Amino acid sequence: MPSGNYDSVLRQFRGKQEKSLPLCPPGRRFSEKLQEVVFSPLSHLGERATRPRIQQAKLFLLDIYMEWHHNTPEHHMFAPHTCLAQIFEQSYGRLQLMYLEKQTPINYDDLDTPQATNNEAPFYKGMVLGFDDE
Repeated sequence: MPSGNYDSVLRQFRGKQEKSLPLCPPGRRFSEKLQEVVFSPLSHLGERATRPRIQQAKLFLLDIYMEWHHNTPEHHMFAPHTCLAQIFEQSYGRLQLMYLEKQTPINYDDLDTPQATNNEAPFYKGMVLGFDDE
């Protein structure tokens, strides 16, 4: 039994699994297409690749994945190789990391918003802050 916590064991397993499985031709084309239509445009934006733009890229990634998934023969995807699902997962992880790196510190002074009226919850940057318990 491997030692370590669950996450480290899972990373070790995934790393070994990904290294041992070859990339199939549809997976290679899918990866190249994602680089062309998702990652290259984001990299050209540089610092202008804001969190909302990265969120849009994640939705675009999902849309592209579903198109490829539905147009790839089912028997192909269950063969022992690295295919669309693994590439999607890796790509989503890349985008999520980019998103997290753009996180700005919370300015707690901005949280001092006027009290909500008429039983409306206060909002801060699109988030519901909840009701006051009175």
